[in-house]
Amino acid sequence: MRKLASLTALLLILSSTADAKDSDYEKAMARAVAAIENQSYSEATVELNDALAIKNDDSQALLYLGIAQARTGDMNAESTLKSALRSDPSNSRIHYELGNLYMKRASFEEAKDYYEEVIRNDGEGELSESARNALKMINSRKESKRWDAKILTGFQYDDNVVPKSCILNLCCEMYL
Repeated sequence: MRKLASLTALLLILSSTADAKDSDYEKAMARAVAAIENQSYSEATVELNDALAIKNDDSQALLYLGIAQARTGDMNAESTLKSALRSDPSNSRIHYELGNLYMKRASFEEAKDYYEEVIRNDGEGELSESARNALKMINSRKESKRWDAKILTGFQYDDNVVPKSCILNLCCEMYL
């Protein structure tokens, strides 16, 4: 009977510890999302790192951390978003944010791939509409690029170069 009581007490302690961790995680995530909405990306990064210390493979925390990093130009944004994608490959928001990241870097073919995946996964949702608009921008950029031409003609003058005839005259005058 004593062993059963001890085991029950241990389980209660472990479950309350897990509940406290879940609560801390939820609070950190709520503060992080609020910080991102207020464009306080450095504050969001701190909160998201706290959340990830509790649940290190959580795709939502990784997604929001990637968003905060991308908005501040942090070079880790790509790897963070790809980690989120590995955790949740069907999450349209992660695909959309990777598309935005590559669009910002002018890697239009990679951005296009991610935007097309958003449309496949999201159907007619809000993200799909944004992805379609981004694809239109990419495609219009390609169409305008086709007719881009440069015509180069040139003549170069360099006043540091002494003509050969002057060199010959100088040589001849020196020997005279």
